[in-house]
Amino acid sequence: MYVHVRMCVYIYVHVQIYIPTHTYIQADARKLLQTCRSNFGLVRAIIEVPASTNGSAWRIWTAHSDGRVRIWDPQNVVQVDEINLNVPAAARAAVLCLLYYAREDGEGEVWAGTAAGQIWRVSLRAHYSPLQSEASTASNHVIDTGGYTVVEMERPHLKHQGALRCMLRVGDDVWTGSYSGEIFVWDALHADKAANSPEPSADRMLQRGHGAVKAMAMLHSDLVLTGHRSGAVQIWTIEGIRQSWASGNASVKCAVEAGGLAWTGHAGMCMCIV
Repeated sequence: MYVHVRMCVYIYVHVQIYIPTHTYIQADARKLLQTCRSNFGLVRAIIEVPASTNGSAWRIWTAHSDGRVRIWDPQNVVQVDEINLNVPAAARAAVLCLLYYAREDGEGEVWAGTAAGQIWRVSLRAHYSPLQSEASTASNHVIDTGGYTVVEMERPHLKHQGALRCMLRVGDDVWTGSYSGEIFVWDALHADKAANSPEPSADRMLQRGHGAVKAMAMLHSDLVLTGHRSGAVQIWTIEGIRQSWASGNASVKCAVEAGGLAWTGHAGMCMCIV
């Protein structure tokens, strides 16, 4: 089923809607409140992240084409912090996607994917309590920026060759998809394991070479949808076993599960309902 629609995406957060241009709208009043204009470059992703372990305070994190992540106070609409992921300094890789990962022990971290195929984990521990965040291990690439400890996910057998386009939490794992077609599954609970650890790693590759991965979405609690530039849509179990595959005529841009159906938005101003 194909339906022609206007291309417009809003992200609902509490009583406000944030749009990835630093524009936000009051959901009830449907009025534009403010537009934040700056020279930050393109805004590539935007998420809500708790600023306390009990969820009493929140921040908005935005990913930018200048290789930085900026943190905003949504109540006062001001930038309160900034994280520079341009490492080394001479290399500028846009940050394309963000994911908040909450752990059962109350701690959390933000995963950031870049145009260079890197994955950075930003620890929130030091900002939740007076305790300082622990570096992963000397074997992993660790940087300290703006008071945040940032660790690169490094595994000898896993490396995205293209820009990282999307990330999705699936159970305790994190799935990542890139423009070069790889789909990787990361054991996020043991992400602090050293890159050269002799212990076997549960991190693995599901797929490579079936077209750029443009979107990921959970379907119910036991299936994952991946959408591709070729127009293909694949359905996987959470264990990483492919269940079905369908082909479309236009690149998949976004996907979501709603009302028991999978909705995918495509280039060419069409939407598929599966």
